[in-house]
Amino acid sequence: MPSKLCRGEPLQPFSGSKCIFTAVYTTQEGLRPWFKDRDAGFRGELHKFKSQLVPSIRRYVDRKIPVYTLVHKDHIKANFSKRYIPLSNISVPPWAGAWHKQSFSKVLVPEIALQKNCSRVLFLDNDVEIRKDITHLFDAEAPAFALDRLVDGKPLINSGIFLMDVNRTFVHSWKTFIKRKYKNRNAIVQSPRDGSDQECWGDYFGKDIYQLPLNYNANYDSVKDQRIDKGNIHIAHYYPSNTWWEW
Repeated sequence: MPSKLCRGEPLQPFSGSKCIFTAVYTTQEGLRPWFKDRDAGFRGELHKFKSQLVPSIRRYVDRKIPVYTLVHKDHIKANFSKRYIPLSNISVPPWAGAWHKQSFSKVLVPEIALQKNCSRVLFLDNDVEIRKDITHLFDAEAPAFALDRLVDGKPLINSGIFLMDVNRTFVHSWKTFIKRKYKNRNAIVQSPRDGSDQECWGDYFGKDIYQLPLNYNANYDSVKDQRIDKGNIHIAHYYPSNTWWEW
């Protein structure tokens, strides 16, 4: 359903605890095709994280809001100092597409956010850049995602940016759902881009998802098709990654 941000209506201030989660999580089995090895993949992800996302968070987000980063434990020592979340090899469902195996680290965000006493979490992919103040985004309705493209006539959510409320009841329900989803979903994937964490979020929340405006998850196609104005982008999501310089 369209959020108040989509409808241009005033937002109600959120008074609970807030946090941001990001991820620079890379594994050998989850590498994108253009990386030769895991270390090269990590360096590529780390570069985007440090050159785009981190500076933009510092510029456009209230610094009182803590930022946590999911990182594989093998990559922590030389690259991160504080507020990192070390992960071992995560459990990936047998139906996960090759492009999405690393993205399943996101399904751990609700549980870890609860452990950090965070009641509302904003997740940002490491290939995004904040271009305008987004502190007000924490006051939007949750759960909130941007709708990406149509698949079989249905809009597919994009989990590169999402906002959700976290509490013990939700985390317990979510973990139960994930176990069932991993086990029972047909293991056949149509392409390397099929079988993603986005399917999990969409199936769990269904029609309860609030739609974020595209300028909070602007990608190359939405800019090229002039569905959004370049000057009104709050969060740019650089995929395909080789198009960032064009807009």
